[in-house]
Amino acid sequence: MTLSLVAIGGEDSELGAEAWLKDRKAIARDAAGYILFAAARHGDRAFFERLAAEVRRTKDQRERLNLIGALGAFRDPDIMRAALELVLKGGEGLDAREMRGVITSQWRETRATVWEYVKRNFDELNSRLPGARGIPYGATLPSAAGGFCDEARAAEVESFFRPQMANLSGGDRNLARVLESIRLCSARRKALEAGVRQFLSTQ
Repeated sequence: MTLSLVAIGGEDSELGAEAWLKDRKAIARDAAGYILFAAARHGDRAFFERLAAEVRRTKDQRERLNLIGALGAFRDPDIMRAALELVLKGGEGLDAREMRGVITSQWRETRATVWEYVKRNFDELNSRLPGARGIPYGATLPSAAGGFCDEARAAEVESFFRPQMANLSGGDRNLARVLESIRLCSARRKALEAGVRQFLSTQ
């Protein structure tokens, strides 16, 4: 547990990840996902490539999901672009159905990167990836823009998705939910902004 806490909370987050990558028994199974995630937040391109190689190699479903979750946690937009490319073009050892988890990343540093990817690849994502419970995968893609927090982005998201959702079961409902979330966030930010500015002006 001590090693887990150091890896998650400290600057030495790679410590736990390195231990796990070398020996899966070195870290408690329940903690591995958190450790890989924390290491990815501080990781570079070399670490990304190592994680991607591990996804291709391992057959354990839980390990794969932990690794894929970490691939979507890097701060560098260029690394995030590389992770997103693995969804549809990862090749042998990578399943697009698993890799789509990368698209749900909502980190401030890379949410615009995810959004651009979804716009560019919407048709292929919708046609290649399976939906669930009668809802096509494309109908769920508005959630990729759910991390935005301003009216300009809300308008952009609505403009892109409105025609896309027209013929996708459940799409309009999902889009409405995401737009509401963005606009509520924008309203909260505006409401708080004046108070924050006033506070800072007195410091």
